[in-house]
Amino acid sequence: MTDKIMFTLLDAVKPKVLAKKYHIKNGELRKETSAHLSKGRVSLRSVSDLEDFGKFLETINTSQALMYGVTKSGRNSEVITSRQLEESNSGPNTIARTKTFFKWREGPSIFMMDIDYDEGQASYTSDELIAELRTAIPELNSANMLHTHSSSSMIYDSEGKQLTGERGHRVYIAVKLGVDIPRLAEQIAIRLWASGRGYIKISKSGTMLERTTIDGSVYQENRIDFPAGAELGDGLQQCRSRPRIFNALDGESGLFDSENLVSDAPRDMVQRAEHAKKTARHLSEPEATQRRIQWKRQRALALGEFAADLELETNKTLDLALDKRILNKDFILEVQLKGRMDFDKISVGEILSETRRYDQALCRDPLEPDYRDGEPVGKLYLGGSPRLHSFARGGMTYKLARTRTIPGETYLATDETIRTMKESGQYYDLGDVLVTVVKGRPEALLSSAFSYQIAKIAQFTKPTRGVTGSQNIDPPPEIIKQILELRSTRDLLPLRGTSNLPIIRLDGSIQSQAGYDPHSQIYGDFDSDIFGEIPQYQTDSDYNQALEKLLSPFDEFEFANKESETALLAAIFTAIVRASLDKAPAFVVDASDPGAGKSMLCEAIGAIALGRRPATMAPLGEGREDETRKRVMSGLLPPAEPVFNIDNQNGRVDSPVLSQLLTSSAMTDRLLGQSKLASEIPNRVLILMSGNNIEFSEELSRRILKMTLRVNENGVFSRKYRNDVVKMILEERESFVVAGLTLLSAALCSQDSHEGPGIPSYSEWDRVVRRTVLWINRTLGKSYIDPLTIMQSAMATAPERQEIYPLLESLERTFGSDTFTASDILASSADDRLLEIQVKGLTGRTGPLSPQSVGIHLARLRGRKIGDLRLLHQVINHTGHYRLERVASVEATSLNLAGGN
Repeated sequence: MTDKIMFTLLDAVKPKVLAKKYHIKNGELRKETSAHLSKGRVSLRSVSDLEDFGKFLETINTSQALMYGVTKSGRNSEVITSRQLEESNSGPNTIARTKTFFKWREGPSIFMMDIDYDEGQASYTSDELIAELRTAIPELNSANMLHTHSSSSMIYDSEGKQLTGERGHRVYIAVKLGVDIPRLAEQIAIRLWASGRGYIKISKSGTMLERTTIDGSVYQENRIDFPAGAELGDGLQQCRSRPRIFNALDGESGLFDSENLVSDAPRDMVQRAEHAKKTARHLSEPEATQRRIQWKRQRALALGEFAADLELETNKTLDLALDKRILNKDFILEVQLKGRMDFDKISVGEILSETRRYDQALCRDPLEPDYRDGEPVGKLYLGGSPRLHSFARGGMTYKLARTRTIPGETYLATDETIRTMKESGQYYDLGDVLVTVVKGRPEALLSSAFSYQIAKIAQFTKPTRGVTGSQNIDPPPEIIKQILELRSTRDLLPLRGTSNLPIIRLDGSIQSQAGYDPHSQIYGDFDSDIFGEIPQYQTDSDYNQALEKLLSPFDEFEFANKESETALLAAIFTAIVRASLDKAPAFVVDASDPGAGKSMLCEAIGAIALGRRPATMAPLGEGREDETRKRVMSGLLPPAEPVFNIDNQNGRVDSPVLSQLLTSSAMTDRLLGQSKLASEIPNRVLILMSGNNIEFSEELSRRILKMTLRVNENGVFSRKYRNDVVKMILEERESFVVAGLTLLSAALCSQDSHEGPGIPSYSEWDRVVRRTVLWINRTLGKSYIDPLTIMQSAMATAPERQEIYPLLESLERTFGSDTFTASDILASSADDRLLEIQVKGLTGRTGPLSPQSVGIHLARLRGRKIGDLRLLHQVINHTGHYRLERVASVEATSLNLAGGN
C-alpha cells in the first residue's frame, strides 16, 4: 500500500479525561460524562492497514479520542474553544474543533459505524452483526471490517459480577477516499431501510426519529469517537474483547473502494426505503402523539405558565421548539456557567440580553433536560445568529429568536424579523393581509396585535451605549409598520383558507394531518385521531354503504324531483371540500309555502361544513348592492365566516355582488375602519339560501343548484320531523365526513374519467364534486342528474329569458328575416299592443319610449342565443340595425313552454 490511512488523534488537556466515567454509589453503578473539551492538541496519525489501526486502538487511553477528518492546514495544532479563539491572538497552529478547521481527506481514511441499542432492540454478537450488515449491504462482502465493543460495554465489579453487557459496537472500514464517507453513510442507510432494518425511535417529546442499525448522525469531519474504554472508579474493571478483523468474503484485501463498489441506490430501492419510513411513521404516530401531549404538559409546568389564559401561548412556545426548532424568548433553558456544577433556569430572553456572559455556555437538552441523566449535552453559540446545538438524539440545532436593531439599519432588523416569522410557521399572507391562525380561524394582525404576537417569538435588542452588550426592548413601531405595509412582498406562506376537516386535494390525495398543507395552501385545524385514515380502494358494496351513510340524515325531507336530490348530494360534497376549491356554486332550498323544512335543511348542510349550527343572515335587499358588498367582504375578511346561510329570501334575486362572489376565487375591497384596500382575499365560502318561490336573474341562475321541497297539503304546521337533523349530524359528523371523503377520493383516483363538456366557471368544483356525482351513477348504478344539465336548464328558464323570448318571437313575426332599427320597433308597436307591452317590459319603463332607450336595451341582447333565436346586430351610418335568425337549441322547448306562441 503506497498511501497510508490517515486520521486525527485528539489529546485532552482540559479536562484531562474525555471518556465516560463510571463509579459505584450506594451499591449502584453510576455514569458521569466528562466536561466538554476546552483545551487540547490534535495530531495527524497514519497506519498501514486495518490490522495496524486495530493495534493503535489498543493504545488509546481515556484522555484521548479520534476524529476521522483531518485538519485543513495539514498540521498538528492546539485546540481551544471558538470563543477563546475569537478573543485571543493565537497563531496559525491554534484552531477550534469546528468544521471550519477540518475536512474529509482526499485519500485513505477510516469509515466508522456506530451501533448502539435502543430500548426493546435485540442485541447482536460480533459475528451476528457482521453477517447482518453484509446481508443488508452485499457490497460489504468486499470489505475487511474491524470490530470492537463500545466504551461502556463489559464492566464488572470486583467480585466478577457483570454490570454492563454489550452496550454497542464499533465497526471500522479502511476506505480508499475519505471524501466519499458522507455519501457512503447515506447509501448504507437507504439499503438498511429498504431491507427492513429501519425503525422509528420516539423521543420523550414525541419526536419521531428515523433510525437504522447504524447511527447515521456521526458523519461529520470533526466528530469525536471515543474508542478507549471507560474511566472506572474503585472496585470496577472492564473486560472488552480485543479488536477483531473480519476479512472480505470475496478475497479482496486492502482499501475498500466505496466510490465504485457502493453505487447510488436505484430508484426502486429508494422508493422501498421511503415507503418503509412512511409506514414506520404511520405505525408510530399514535404513541408519538401521546408522548407529545404528555411532554407538553410537563414542559408547560417547567415554563411556569399555569394560568388558563396562557395555555395557548405556552403551546405555541413548545410547538415552535418541537416543530421548528426555534426557542422564543419565553423558553426556559437549564444552563451551566463556566466553573459551576449546578444549572440555572434562564429564559432565552435573559440569555440574549447578556450574550457575553452566556456565549459558549453548556446547557441541558432544551426538549428533554433529563436526557442522559441531565448531562450538559448542549452548547450556546451567541455570536451572529444565536443558536443552541444539542448532541441529543443524533444532534439538533435550535435558533434563539432574536432581532437586533441598529440605528440606520432598521431594514436589516425588518428582514430578520420576517425571516423569524417564516421559520416559525405561525404567520401567513391571506391575500395581502397578515394573519395568524387562532382556534382554526385566520386572525388579522393589525399594529398593536401584531406587536404583541411578534414579541412572543422574538426578542428585540439594541446596543447598549458605553458598554459591550445589548438591551432588551419592545418591538420597534417602525419595524411593525414596515412589515405591515410590505403586504404581499413579505412573501410569507400563502393562506387560502382554513378547514376543520381533512383536506382533499385535486389529485384525490387527502391531507389527514392537522397543520398547514403547502399543496392546497389550507391550514387544517382538526383532530387527526377522530377522523383517522380515510378508506381507499374499497368494493362497490363499501361505496354504497358510504353513500347511504352520507344521505341518512336527510331521508325525511320530501324533494320535488331528482334534480333536487342531486343538488342535495352535490351540496353535501361541497360542504366537505369547500375549503379546497377555488370556487363553488350556491345551493338554494326552495318551496312554494313555509313549513317544508327549508331552513333546517340549510342548517344541516352548514353543520357538516362547520361542526356547529351556522348562523343565519338576513335576506339580500333589492337595490342595496352597497350593503350586500359590505356584508360579503366582512364575511370574507379575517376571521372569515366559512358559511353564508341566507334565510327567508323570497321573490326575485338579482345581485351583481353575489354573482361576482360565486365566480371569484378572491375579492378585493376596503378593510373595515381603514382607508386601505385588502387585495386578493381568498374566497372559500359556502353559500346557502332558503326561501319561498325564489327566482334568480339569468346571471345568477347558472351559478346555483336548487333543491325544491314539497309542501304538506295539510298546512304549514302539519309537517313533523322525527329527528333533529342538525343534532344528528353534529353528533356523528366525523362518520359522515369520512363517508363523503371516501367517495370523493375514490372518484378522483378512479380511471373512469367522464368525457364531455365541463363547467368552465367552476373547473375545480367540476373536477371534484360533479365528477363524483357522475362516478356514483356509473359505478353504483344511481340515476342522479348531471349538475351541468341542471344549471343549463335553470339558465334556460331564467325569468329574463322567459320574458325576452316572447319579445323576439313578436319581432320575428313583425319583421321576419328583414333588418330593422329601434325606430322601426317603436313605429310597429304603435299598432301592436302586445309588442308595445313587451318592449316596455324590456326597458322597465311605463312612459313614452325613445329609439335611444330601446336601442340601449336591445344592445344587451345582441349575439345572444335565447332559445332557438339569436338577435344579430350591425351599425350602419351610426345607427344600430338588427336581424333575427333561427338556431338549433336545447333551450327552445323549455322556452316555448314558458311563453311561446
